[in-house]
Amino acid sequence: MKNISRNSQLFNLDLESIKKTVLDANIQLFDIRDQLLSRFGALPQSLDTNDDEVECLKLVEEIEDILKDSKKTRLKDGKPFRQAASEIKNVFDDVDDPLKFALQNLRHRLTKRAFDTKDNPLTDAEYQDNENIINLDDFATTDRGESIVKSSFASPNISLSWKIADFDINTINLEELRHYFSETAVVAALKKHLKDHGPHKVDGVKYEQSA
Repeated sequence: MKNISRNSQLFNLDLESIKKTVLDANIQLFDIRDQLLSRFGALPQSLDTNDDEVECLKLVEEIEDILKDSKKTRLKDGKPFRQAASEIKNVFDDVDDPLKFALQNLRHRLTKRAFDTKDNPLTDAEYQDNENIINLDDFATTDRGESIVKSSFASPNISLSWKIADFDINTINLEELRHYFSETAVVAALKKHLKDHGPHKVDGVKYEQSA
């Protein structure tokens, strides 16, 4: 089947006009930003007096408030574009979803066929055998981000792949996965642990206090 050819840019948006409209509508936010940053610049690095401390606390509160206002305004101004993006997604979902369902069903049939035509699929022991060790070049990734390993132990016309079917968090050896966790995942887990158990409970973690 040949690839579909069409205009790569369906909508020609005037981005500069959009930017100017948003800037003009939110000029007050920029005025408040400049005022707050001016007070920030005038505040001494070391808070040596009560007046300095009070001003610093006021600045923190006011900056947090304006950041909340900025976020709410950004979400409101961007709503038409999110709605447009959602409508575009819905159009392509009408193309993709039934095809993904059909693809999943077809892969299920192929998997069943592969195992039905193989009397003795690889056992765990055979999988560990030197002749059957999978090369790193055979690693692949699914559209869901799952790492899989291609295997050719079934029908010569069907390529099977290893994937994660399920796991038990209570018995899985997380130590073996230590170097596969992203920094974001580790930090998220540490934050939840800190919230539930407090600081200085996990070796290898440096804790600090901040306002």
